Amino acid sequence: MNRAELAEALLSVEKQTYSNIEIILVDATGKGLDRHKSLALQTPLREVTEGVPLNRPAAANIALREAQGSYLIFLDEDDWIAPRHIEMLVECLERDKTLGVAYSSTQKTTPAGNLSNATFRIPFDPARLRRDNFIPIHSALFRRSLVTRGCQFDESLDIFEDWDFWLQIAQLVPFVHVDEITAFYRQGGESNTASTDPSSRYRSGDTIAEARVRVFSKWLPLWTGEQLNQTLGSLDETALVESLHGDIKRLNEHAVDAENEKRKLGRQLQEVEGRLNNEIRSLNHKLNKFSQTINRRTAELNDAKMHANRLSLDNQLLLNSFSWKVTKPIRFVKRKLLALGAGRAKQNIQEKQEAQTTSTEPEFIHCNLDIPSAAQNEFPEQLTLQGWACSEAGIAQIDAHVDGKLCLSFNTGISRPDIAEQYPQIKDAFAAGFYQEISLPELDAGEHELVLSMTDKDKHVRTITQTFRLFKNSDLYNTWYWRNMPEPEEIERLREQSLHNENAILFHLIVSPNGDEEALLHTLASIAEQASTRWMVHLIGDKDTSLEDAIGHAGLGASTQVNFEASIAAALEDLVDREGWSLFLEAGETLAPHALWEMNQSLASSDAQLLYSDHDKSSLTGEHSGPCFTPKWSPDHLLASNYVGQVFAVKNPLLSSVQNIHLDTPAWRFAALLAIADNAPAIARIPKMLWSVSDKLDDAVVVAAETQVVVGHLSAYNAEVKTHAHGIRQVCWPLQSEPKVSIIIPTMGRLDLVKPCMESLLSLTAYKNFEVIILDNGRGKYPEGIEYLRSKNFRVVECNEPFNWARLNNIGVRNANGELYLFLNDDIEIIDPDWLEVLVREAMRPQVGAVGALLYYPNGALQHTGVLLVNYGGGGIHLLHKRMPSDSIYRHIHETTREVSANTGACLMVSREKFEQIGGFDEELAVVGNDVDLCLRLLDKGYRNVWTPYAKLIHHESISRKTSVPKENEKAMWQRWSKRFMAGDEYYNPNLSEEKGDFTLLVNSVAQASLVSASKDVASQSRDGLKFGVNLIGYTRAEMGIGEGARSDAKALDAANEAFGIICFQSGNPSRMTDLSWQHKEIESAPYDVTLLHINPDHAFQAITELPSEYFNGHYRIGYWAWELPEIPEAWAETFVHFDEIWVPSNFVQDAVAMRSPIPVIRIPHAVEVKVDTDLKRADFQLPEEPFLFLAMFDTYSMPARKNPFGAIDAFRRAFAADDLNTRLVLKVNNPTDEAIRSIKDAIGEHQNILILDKVYSRTQVNALISNTDCFVSLHRSEGFGFGPAEAMALGKAILATNWSGNTDYMRPDNCMPIDYKLVSIEEDFGPYKKGQIWAEPNVEQAAEAMRTLANDRELANKLGRKAKATIESEFSPLVVGEMMRKRLAAIRKNRVT
Repeated sequence: MNRAELAEALLSVEKQTYSNIEIILVDATGKGLDRHKSLALQTPLREVTEGVPLNRPAAANIALREAQGSYLIFLDEDDWIAPRHIEMLVECLERDKTLGVAYSSTQKTTPAGNLSNATFRIPFDPARLRRDNFIPIHSALFRRSLVTRGCQFDESLDIFEDWDFWLQIAQLVPFVHVDEITAFYRQGGESNTASTDPSSRYRSGDTIAEARVRVFSKWLPLWTGEQLNQTLGSLDETALVESLHGDIKRLNEHAVDAENEKRKLGRQLQEVEGRLNNEIRSLNHKLNKFSQTINRRTAELNDAKMHANRLSLDNQLLLNSFSWKVTKPIRFVKRKLLALGAGRAKQNIQEKQEAQTTSTEPEFIHCNLDIPSAAQNEFPEQLTLQGWACSEAGIAQIDAHVDGKLCLSFNTGISRPDIAEQYPQIKDAFAAGFYQEISLPELDAGEHELVLSMTDKDKHVRTITQTFRLFKNSDLYNTWYWRNMPEPEEIERLREQSLHNENAILFHLIVSPNGDEEALLHTLASIAEQASTRWMVHLIGDKDTSLEDAIGHAGLGASTQVNFEASIAAALEDLVDREGWSLFLEAGETLAPHALWEMNQSLASSDAQLLYSDHDKSSLTGEHSGPCFTPKWSPDHLLASNYVGQVFAVKNPLLSSVQNIHLDTPAWRFAALLAIADNAPAIARIPKMLWSVSDKLDDAVVVAAETQVVVGHLSAYNAEVKTHAHGIRQVCWPLQSEPKVSIIIPTMGRLDLVKPCMESLLSLTAYKNFEVIILDNGRGKYPEGIEYLRSKNFRVVECNEPFNWARLNNIGVRNANGELYLFLNDDIEIIDPDWLEVLVREAMRPQVGAVGALLYYPNGALQHTGVLLVNYGGGGIHLLHKRMPSDSIYRHIHETTREVSANTGACLMVSREKFEQIGGFDEELAVVGNDVDLCLRLLDKGYRNVWTPYAKLIHHESISRKTSVPKENEKAMWQRWSKRFMAGDEYYNPNLSEEKGDFTLLVNSVAQASLVSASKDVASQSRDGLKFGVNLIGYTRAEMGIGEGARSDAKALDAANEAFGIICFQSGNPSRMTDLSWQHKEIESAPYDVTLLHINPDHAFQAITELPSEYFNGHYRIGYWAWELPEIPEAWAETFVHFDEIWVPSNFVQDAVAMRSPIPVIRIPHAVEVKVDTDLKRADFQLPEEPFLFLAMFDTYSMPARKNPFGAIDAFRRAFAADDLNTRLVLKVNNPTDEAIRSIKDAIGEHQNILILDKVYSRTQVNALISNTDCFVSLHRSEGFGFGPAEAMALGKAILATNWSGNTDYMRPDNCMPIDYKLVSIEEDFGPYKKGQIWAEPNVEQAAEAMRTLANDRELANKLGRKAKATIESEFSPLVVGEMMRKRLAAIRKNRVT
């Protein structure tokens, strides 16, 4: 019936260990089947169709007729069989020729395919078969000779036709049952006979009951009396009933004796009950420890399962690679045939595809699903939906179904100006966005299917289907937790070290029992298990039996390290003058076994007097949840939300700070922490999970008590404390006066920006003591905006000079009179009256440097919640960037005032005194980095930069901001701040994802060393002691295709969170080495286990010989090769010996390399990501505004004969007259030579509408050039991948390209204009492309017609561009390619270990 499960059923046949199999696929729909066509099956398959719908028995009879095997077996499309199923049953029938049927045991599954506990496992009994069917059709193998003896399916039976079939065979031959589960039966199929309530089969009117009646009506006349008697005998329970009566009588006779025995045992029980109660506590504790071990191993199993899932693709890649080698002779013949006639065959296929495309219905609804996607498809219990949809009729409703169940109905409404630009004719396109979160706690972890159904007001419907993986938060975190915990053997090794460490710190552990003996035992046992041996327990309470029992059961019975203290106050008084450090614990709180050891290691090299760490919640059985990953010491953050928690270590002399606090509040330790911190000269953090609080703790009670502590603590400062949702506190610091604020706004003067900014500023701002200084940098471009500003009496300072944001603001400061400076973008919109006062209260505090605000995008997404310093790109990204505010955000961090490393200059306040102290903005950083640089200099002066969520504004960033990043600014930032960038942001946590910047767990990282000074951690190193990661060697600075290829590797590795460094090789490459975008990742060694050499073999040997041998020896060596013809050069074959495998960018190159390769050849496409300077327009390239622009590009270092720019010229000349100025062809020439330019001009002739651009442009300028044209033309003769067309597609541009070679990986009939070709022999040598090989000669006349079509139909060009962009984003983005790389590298490492 062509169900989705058909592929799974066929794959189960493909995996059979029995080799001589044919598949007869019967089309019961009558409409043809397609689900199997995408499967590369090796098993012979014949599809049989009658052209009409068939019921099950009719379809089965056709299969019997068509089958040619000696043995037959049926398989429904929703069931599957284990690999040994057929082989096992064949062996059984071969051993005993008298048998006619052999059947296995069968496991039932849920409709989703999950195994259930129910099975079919019944030995064969002919009498029982006459009563019920217990043999699933696919569990049984039977001889074909039975068909010739007349056994057929009764086509009058819609249900139980298989039962009837078995009854026929049972009349002729014996059956045998093989009790091994090798067949799997999915419940909920068409007839659903196996999952029906058993009682219903006898109920009149029930479908199953009526079907049984039809079978019995047929067979009763045929059965003999003896057979009927045997069948009834299988139902007779008389003997069983009599036996039960006898048992009951004997039980009654023993009842009196049992009662007497019960009284006796009762007395004995009372005697031992006291002893047992004591033992129960011990046993419970042991059980809890055992449960903890189980949880640990379960987490490891989950980790292994996730790892296995990620490796499945890699196994397939290996299989494919092997198949390339074993089919080498076939491919050789194929290639020769291709040269003779494949061009025409491909043209026929293309014509069919085009026919299918033109017959599709028009798209009434335009839409896209951004999340989930192929690259972002894993979610923790809550599914995020983000995308857009629009229709000229208007969207009526969007329904989200998960696994066929409606989960949510909603509509669009989030602003999407990018969609409005794409569809200007659709009124509602501006609000086409949607963002929803669906909680799915009831779904099992694993893969699920989302179907998004969009309906417009004209009843048109469009659906999007996307699979996603769900995992449980608890499973994910537990896996991470146990992965980072040291094994018991490691703890024992550290304990041995600790015993001999005479300088180890003495830790005093003050433990409050709180009347919970079981929880106390849990706490004491965690102390007994410490790797560090130098500690002393101070147990609060009188020495009594219950406490002594707890000490004994925890393993501390004979210890001299336990003291009893009358009270906490007494313990504090006793410890303040004693050696060592103190920690306060309450019953139920536990220390990780390496906690004290880690603290000792940290404090040994630190002058800190207060120490804290990451922490979480745990149950008595070792289930961990609710992690808190701590930042660097952050007083403002701490006042808003206690991230330190209740357990911290303090040097004993500082305990004098807490002797006056109230010890009778649930938050007394928080009060102690605040008091100690005020007196601690240095505070340290260990970003590791070292302690846990009980999961039974009432958070609300603790948070309420902590708020009262904060109120008391700040009473001396006259600060007001407000409590918001989730218990988060806002501290309103007092103002002694109302200082004047100078609001400094650089602008170009665009009226559509400055007017809403100024009007909302004036009308909504409650704080009135401010002045506005406008820096006019428009240079006359927008006089109406400047005139508006002057008319409102704002001070306008003319700055008629090149744009330099830092300089403009410094000029503004020189014209300012305020005590505070607020640097504000002109595309900010005020939405909150208190915003300015909130910033002023923070900025006036003496210890605070720069203050930042909460900035939203117009659609409500978070734009700025602080800057996170990162070890890539420009060194900084926005925290929680583009996340929608929701309760799922980690610890509601977007609602919490806190310290940050830096704030954005879009809204940045700093006092005049501090601004002048650090010398203002650095004008060498003209465009970017200047705001972060200023903040970091404030940090160096000892100030804290603060971000507040209570100053809320909208930032229309997409309107005003340039997306390009000047390389000189980025380079300067790395020269100044590389140590900070590489060290990681102290206000973040290394266990959280730096790449995402959203406080989510860094789940893809290899387990890091769990102990600071322990021996090397094998989990983060290869077997050779090298770190897991990639040494990327290539022309990463080269301004040419192979350089861009190496840079794309860096993008993908970076997106995949794979550790890597770059070794920039330059020898033998004549290109400009000016692309420094990845300079910050360059290294001078090869510390990682994999070396990826992205250089073709003609220069690879030079790199291998010139670079140090240690870059390759002992590493897994991968070559990344690109080639443009069906056969690689002979000389390349000599290079295979230097590598373990080869990566290639396309299927075309994979064919060419695999034909000669003795090692695996893996397709890893180039990652395509294009950054464009949107401020650059056609006029900046001296291009006319109105004409339809075609663009062709080529590099003189990449053979012109292959790139064929003259083909584009020829096609354009045929398509348009020499004086037709409504269209233009732009030729961008890289690395131009006089000879190349002369040849191009000769080809252009008199055509005024063909323009040559031979200036040197930066990468972002080239991208802007592509973005400003309408169609990219590539009439190449061959491409290994084709970066040019791919990047144009990524920018949403139509492409017109030769439909042959590597670029066909991303070309589809509906996303481009593919141009036919004929394959021709190369007539002479062109550099490395030798005479006698073949390449494509594009059909120039067809290209000319395609040019005319696009020039006359801009909407068609736009539509192709949108489809093209979607293809690149879903299949070739850095995230997608990075995931392919990550999986492949994981498979490599697994294979090396095993």
